[in-house]
Amino acid sequence: NDDIQGTGATVLAGVLGALRLQRRPPEDIRSLRVAVVGAGSAGIGVAQALHMAMQQAGLSAKAAYSNFYILDQDGLQSKARFSSLTEEQMAFARADLPDGMALEEVVEQAKPHLVLGLSGKRGTISEAAIRKMAAAVERPIVMPLSNPTSSCEITPEEAYEWSDGRAIVATGSPFEPVALADGSIKTPSQCNNMYIF
Repeated sequence: NDDIQGTGATVLAGVLGALRLQRRPPEDIRSLRVAVVGAGSAGIGVAQALHMAMQQAGLSAKAAYSNFYILDQDGLQSKARFSSLTEEQMAFARADLPDGMALEEVVEQAKPHLVLGLSGKRGTISEAAIRKMAAAVERPIVMPLSNPTSSCEITPEEAYEWSDGRAIVATGSPFEPVALADGSIKTPSQCNNMYIF
């Protein structure tokens, strides 16, 4: 399935590129905390690809699952929702945090290094979430992947502005370079599964 494997492989490449940009080795993927906004086939598929990479970098399956925070339209998915989640979603569901937590609360509690947008809904990655992320992480990785641009969870301009220009940004749709208040220009990368073909 292209949504699952194609997007997963492309995002994995993007995450490894973001680590390289920070002068970190590929095996540092095992220490990334990841918030995934969108729990459909694309969101879970990307989480599965990153989970496998974390295992290849030396983590156990259980330890790798603990790096993920999956959110849907009802908030954080926890084990409390066992009767309504798929088997694939249940593997990532949290047992240590309340069900339905908002992204901002998850960011405050978990301090993720990476936030992935796969919800198909504009605005699901908020200013408060990015500001909290940037307060806890030197180079937050922000990847709003939904297409078209009108469905993108956050724009590159917002991600850069709300992180004081420190975010590493890759989007599913192409965006123009962004001029920051200090006069510098940031160019977001494009992370789209078209690059698989």
